[in-house]
Amino acid sequence: MPAFETEIVLALEEGVNIRELLAPVRLDRKNGRLALTVQPMRIHGKDSDGRAHVDAHGPEETMEFEKIFKAIGEEAGEDWYRPPGENRDVLRLSNSTIALKPRSPVLIYGGDLTASIKSVVHAVASAKEGAIALDLLLREGRENLPGRLEKYRVGDGPSLSMEIYQGGPRSRRSSHVVRYCEINADYFQLAPRVTQPRLLAGERLKGFDEIDLKISANMAIREAERCFNCGLCNNCDNCFFFCPDMSVIRGEGAEGRHINYDYCKGCGLCVVECPRNAMVLEEEGS
Repeated sequence: MPAFETEIVLALEEGVNIRELLAPVRLDRKNGRLALTVQPMRIHGKDSDGRAHVDAHGPEETMEFEKIFKAIGEEAGEDWYRPPGENRDVLRLSNSTIALKPRSPVLIYGGDLTASIKSVVHAVASAKEGAIALDLLLREGRENLPGRLEKYRVGDGPSLSMEIYQGGPRSRRSSHVVRYCEINADYFQLAPRVTQPRLLAGERLKGFDEIDLKISANMAIREAERCFNCGLCNNCDNCFFFCPDMSVIRGEGAEGRHINYDYCKGCGLCVVECPRNAMVLEEEGS
């Protein structure tokens, strides 16, 4: 059963005993208690989503409990919430599904109904993708909708940018996602992550209050300051000061720093000394 690591840790802190690889077989009543019979399982490989393939292994085991709460699988609360099956009138996108039945309104399904990972972030991604797709449908029609969405992606994954779609400043940036190894970490000081304040385990057992407590404004600012601002120029002027040929021009306005190629010999010092990988050195095209 997929679970976030933090949730597993919190459950263990609260005294939960997690028994893995046990499949329920039957449930009986025994002396006023509930007798749950389970079948031990073993893993043999994984599917495309990373979930384990299992089969039976060993004799059955019976455990007795006062109460049992079933939490096996997730499904829509109503049948009509479910996205339709595969057919020519259905478009399945990265985080959403669109139904385009003739003479019917366009229906967009998202969130837990369509995303492989059930999280708030993926639900927001569904809404963003659905909004952009619907706008494209109404403006330009159905033709090659998935292909038209590609130019609004950030990086190699399924993430879409609403700002790129609206032609904002981000649309002029590179789509490359900067990796840590591409950052010049010598220009950054080590800043430890802010520890998330939480209710103590004993307090959690007394009720259903929110476990993760809010942090102060100062803590939030300090955490935000840990961001490298990868790939973005912050006008630190390392490129200007380290250039031996004075080929870096400090422009004003949106143009910012740029290179005078009449003087640049391609040494790459500016790229090496850029803290955030906001500059790249590429072979000049023919």
